[in-house]
Amino acid sequence: MLAAIPSQSAVARLESGEWDARLPTIERYAAAVGSTVDWQVRPSEESP
Repeated sequence: MLAAIPSQSAVARLESGEWDARLPTIERYAAAVGSTVDWQVRPSEESP
């Protein structure tokens, strides 16, 4: 499946913080540039 290439204005909104993208959107953007997103949950540095 080919990923849709995001428009320049959509990328600009994401980069500026003007838009709060959902996880699937970020994964589609990564796929459009031939990358993947790896998500990791770990304890915060403040944990005992």
